Amino acid sequence: LAPLSDMTMKGAGHRGGVLAAAVLLLVVAVQSDEYFSEMEKNEALLEVEFPRGRPPAVTTTATQIEVAREPFCLLSFNETSNNWEAVPEHLVDKEEERLLHASWDTVLAYEAEYGSPTLAEAQQIAASNLGRFWRQVMNPTSEELTDDENTVIDTRVMELRSREGLMQDDKGLFFGFLTRGKPKKALKAAMDELYQARLLLKEARDEAERAASRKKRLK
Repeated sequence: LAPLSDMTMKGAGHRGGVLAAAVLLLVVAVQSDEYFSEMEKNEALLEVEFPRGRPPAVTTTATQIEVAREPFCLLSFNETSNNWEAVPEHLVDKEEERLLHASWDTVLAYEAEYGSPTLAEAQQIAASNLGRFWRQVMNPTSEELTDDENTVIDTRVMELRSREGLMQDDKGLFFGFLTRGKPKKALKAAMDELYQARLLLKEARDEAERAASRKKRLK
């Protein structure tokens, strides 16, 4: 594009040059508005839960959230197949750490927005949000859980809080405390308990369907 100074000296006199420059600026402004409007629309997809903006270091994208994910187990998202898959043995520790950090960032953002900004500023969450943290780790895509599953989570969380002296709701908890030692063991034990219960329930349902199918064939 020619400089605006050249454009104003050519065409149908000075007035025509000014008009051409104004048209050019209008086109650029419209294109810029469309570009930033599209950017804002894309950003909005990740800001639904957090009115002040997306939380830091959360790696779950809108696409991952849309794909059903089995809760209570460690899975990674395969962008090629667009599906959740089992984590290779040699990557289990790395993926587990990633999940813990992503879950922590999500709950920390919630603490800042709806809980105690003071605790969040100190990189802590309230003890009352321990159950929220567990659910984020166990079920990061917010699949529907049964009443029994929610009861188990609430019970195991309260057991941990009682054992560790965390019954004061506004007591601040650090990431390192919740993801190491006894708190981490309690979290993983609860996840395994719930995962095994789901497997047993699925096996019972499958067996019931097979029995119904056999009965139907005998008629």
